[in-house]
Amino acid sequence: MLAKSSRHVVRVLACLVLSDAAFLAAQVATSRQKLDAQLASSTKEVRTGENLTLPPSGDWRARYKETDFPVVKKVADNVYLFQMPHPGIKGWLVNSLIVITTDGVVVIEGQMNGAKLVDEVKKLTAQPIKYLIVGSTHGDHGETQMASMPGADKITFIGHAITKWWFENDSKIPNRSGELPNIVKINDVVGTLPEDPKSAPPHVTKILKVGNEEFDIMFMGRGHAGPDLETYLPKHKILWLSESFESRQLPSMGDSSYPSEWIAMLKEAALMKNVDNYLGAHGFMDTPAINKEELINDIRVLEQTYAEAKRLHDAGIPIDEVPKHWHFGENAALFFADAALPDITAIYWELDNKLPACPPCRPRRWQGGGDTAVLPVK
Repeated sequence: MLAKSSRHVVRVLACLVLSDAAFLAAQVATSRQKLDAQLASSTKEVRTGENLTLPPSGDWRARYKETDFPVVKKVADNVYLFQMPHPGIKGWLVNSLIVITTDGVVVIEGQMNGAKLVDEVKKLTAQPIKYLIVGSTHGDHGETQMASMPGADKITFIGHAITKWWFENDSKIPNRSGELPNIVKINDVVGTLPEDPKSAPPHVTKILKVGNEEFDIMFMGRGHAGPDLETYLPKHKILWLSESFESRQLPSMGDSSYPSEWIAMLKEAALMKNVDNYLGAHGFMDTPAINKEELINDIRVLEQTYAEAKRLHDAGIPIDEVPKHWHFGENAALFFADAALPDITAIYWELDNKLPACPPCRPRRWQGGGDTAVLPVK
């Protein structure tokens, strides 16, 4: 759809242990029929080969010590994964991608600690950060912190038209100290605001060329955040899926997500041609073969969660009674904190055609149960 025909082989560096399985055919599946069959082949997460040698947990404490951070992994020539612990959710990782071109640095996805991100870029290259692609609007990716990044005034921030609307409106709302937050301005816009905010904006791609690199910045549908942007690097055959791909943990549908659109978008991503590696904004990112397997696990668990919510909804179970009736099986352990009821709530709202318009597509996690929500059990 977007990539040029190419025989370029992605070279994944020694810091990521490779096996022959890493060089599978490009996309996850070659047809919708094969993808659906793969998803239906198991009722739980599937891990094979080298993936079995890693801890199944998505908790960073299974692999790292706090003193290991920031973790920086080279995933291709001049392409680095930057990882920090989530500031609010124990065990979660927040990821960004650093791409060094011959004409400056492009960062994909912000961080709450932008200073550390800038420090690591300086260790990799003397070139400045020229662009930051805002894949997710959420606070854990630096909505209110990116403006304080060293050199932020010289960075072009790229985001969807909805993200621009979102940030501009948030900048007018006083924080807890009564002050207006300093939020970056989206000064390079992808797409347009939808004529009807209750309907999804059209899919659109913006081509950004910086030095020797091309970035295909795509709005592929409303996913985890709402105005999600995914970015394809054709030279490296890498697809960055922002918060829509969260390895080894259940992606939360209880924020500003649009559940069925999110699932459809991930299926479209899995069928994209000329993709050798999938990366996302949360969770461990490993070899291309493992990442493909975890992407399938993500889609599978999202579909199963949606199906369970629909079963409960169609049975007429009121949302406050849902924890007495839900059945998640092996997936029960994948929900973080008290996210299960908000996730089910988002799906109920979609089935009842009550999801918020986008914009404003506001985060709504705690409207589904908050601190009183019941943790799921098998």
